[in-house]
Amino acid sequence: MSKDFLRREIDAGVEFWGFKNHGRLVGVMGIQDRGDVTLIRYAYVRTANRNQGIGGRLLSDLTTLTDQPVLAGAWKAAAWPSVL
Repeated sequence: MSKDFLRREIDAGVEFWGFKNHGRLVGVMGIQDRGDVTLIRYAYVRTANRNQGIGGRLLSDLTTLTDQPVLAGAWKAAAWPSVL
């Protein structure tokens, strides 16, 4: 994800949240209000930190931010954003 693309997503209303482990950013997830639903966008956990509950923790925390139904999708070919 380029910096320009990231800026456009933020400008479009995606709010990004991060998870740090020992001061290092190891997980990122975005949330976007779309009126009748809330979307979970761009969920990433560094490969070395997977299977530690980080994605679940981020998802759990973000779903408390809305009363709307939450939709999340996955894209198998996703790669770690270069801006992190």
